[in-house]
Amino acid sequence: MNNTIVDLKKRRKKLSQTLAWVDFPSQDETRNKNKLYNLESVPKEAHVDCTYRIPSALERLKCLRRSLTVLHPLRDSVHELIVEVENNEDDNDTQQLSYFESLFQTLQKQMKGHKLHGRILKRVLYNDSMMDIYEKHGKVPLYLYVGDMLIVYFCMSHSVSNIIEGISETKWTTTLLQKLERFEVSRDDRTLVTNDWYHLYIFFHSTILRTLPMGLQMIKLGIVTEAMVNTMSWGKNYDNSSLILIPQPKSFSGDSKEHLVMKIEEHQKQCCLKCTVFDFGPLGPAFRGRDNVSHIFFNPVTLAAEGVSAFWHMDGKDYIDEGVPNPYLQMLRENSFEPVLTLMRAFQESKKVHPMNVEPPHVAFDLYP
Repeated sequence: MNNTIVDLKKRRKKLSQTLAWVDFPSQDETRNKNKLYNLESVPKEAHVDCTYRIPSALERLKCLRRSLTVLHPLRDSVHELIVEVENNEDDNDTQQLSYFESLFQTLQKQMKGHKLHGRILKRVLYNDSMMDIYEKHGKVPLYLYVGDMLIVYFCMSHSVSNIIEGISETKWTTTLLQKLERFEVSRDDRTLVTNDWYHLYIFFHSTILRTLPMGLQMIKLGIVTEAMVNTMSWGKNYDNSSLILIPQPKSFSGDSKEHLVMKIEEHQKQCCLKCTVFDFGPLGPAFRGRDNVSHIFFNPVTLAAEGVSAFWHMDGKDYIDEGVPNPYLQMLRENSFEPVLTLMRAFQESKKVHPMNVEPPHVAFDLYP
């Protein structure tokens, strides 16, 4: 047990450390692109242009807390997790306990952060309360959907990269595939289908964020701060900051999920995710005017699926066969990739403060036979 506690202490300390990953050339098949390094253990032969620093898990969790609205039911749990990670000092009140009691209490303390992180992620991945919310209101608050998507983006990245022991991504994606199979045979059950589609879209959009390289759009998506961008772009000479693309660490992306992504794309015509946004109309001399109602359609799903799939196949290279440019990277550089722009607007709308007489934005699912 002593060895286990020593290992857990190292893992806990790692949560506060800045790490690094190396995007080795594709032809160097002997290198593991999924491996994370401590800054002092980065291979000497790794070129600085291919070496990317990763903000610590603690920094990323603070960014998550900042991006969640105060109304999100898991924000307090994220705050509790941050406090637990920051409190990295050993307890001094175990001296009066027996050896076994002291050992067991230390073990519990070292595992607390990992367990809390797992509970937060599990609450999103396997939460069936959407059925009750949708059945009662016919909609889900936008802040809840965006918050759940960000929790999966951050926490699943930590889990698959083994920074924090947590939920199995393979088990989760297998469950989602089973949801699609149920969808194919039970389309008349609107409540069941809506709940399933909620989780499928959470997977789909968080996978976009975990896979595609992005630049300053990441700030408007709520997944980094300016300080984190500076860390991630350390050592790079970017001439035009508006055109930079910082790749997502391969270890955060996990295994290829192309089959599930393309399966969602195949069935997306049966379910359209739509966000409704309410705002003030133009002000008149004596009255406020009519409220404006606009919609955000989380489309095109096909373009997003093709972009994610192409990135897995092309490994993020700028050019494909015969020097043909990678169109998805071009759109990302030009900030014209519609699926990312849609997520940016959704995040910004979810963070707005709305007056009491203006309904907050919500998402709904238009289901088709």
